[in-house]
Amino acid sequence: MKRLILGILLFILVLFMQLNAYADLQVYGYVYDENNEPLENVKVSTSDNYNVFNDTTGPSGLYSLGSAYSGIGIKSQKYIFKYEKSGYQSLTKEIDFTNVSDVSAGYSYQVERVTLIKLQSTPTPTPINITGTWRGYYSTSLVDSDSCSFFLKQFKKRVDGTMSTGEGGSGNVTGKISGKTFKFKVRQTNKKCKGSFKGIATITIDNDTQVLQKNKLQIENTQFDLRSSTSMSMEFSFTGKNCLGKHKNGEGYVIKQ
Repeated sequence: MKRLILGILLFILVLFMQLNAYADLQVYGYVYDENNEPLENVKVSTSDNYNVFNDTTGPSGLYSLGSAYSGIGIKSQKYIFKYEKSGYQSLTKEIDFTNVSDVSAGYSYQVERVTLIKLQSTPTPTPINITGTWRGYYSTSLVDSDSCSFFLKQFKKRVDGTMSTGEGGSGNVTGKISGKTFKFKVRQTNKKCKGSFKGIATITIDNDTQVLQKNKLQIENTQFDLRSSTSMSMEFSFTGKNCLGKHKNGEGYVIKQ
């Protein structure tokens, strides 16, 4: 009888050791940011053929996956862990639990801590507003060089305004702006010299470009004040016709005052 009892006890002990060796594992770890600060609200997930594990880090950056003895713990195998948080680069990491030596020691195992890198936000470009007075010069196949002025008002993408030239020309301006491109039409309203033109302008916000263009204007002996409190300029091309005839190869440059 004693031998029988001892045999049963030995069988139970061996069975317990076998079950213990393959018991499920609870794992935990920490997530930090680049400044070595705990990162909260990081979604941590992994899965195997039996279960899906999810947790979210707390204020200390701690997360925990799996549960010992429950049949829903981490097995003795390799897992792919995913770490995700809005505003940070997601991280995928393989963690191998096949050779964990202390599985039976409380069934809780700490994995290496993880660092997530913050995404660099792309600054939203400041919308360009061309409302104001612009002064510069223009030339065409029929006009060697003349000064011009524009007074423009922008509402969202629509632009309206007036224009005048050094030789007495005047008219109305309409157009639309998209990014740094301004497509426009000019209706010349002089009683004795009516006309219409259309063109496209490229807006530049650059002090160096402004200095270069000022030098160009001085070389061409354009006689008017180009001083400006801004660094905005427009270089434009256009075509059209009026009482002088068809204007080809129209081009010009103006600076916002």
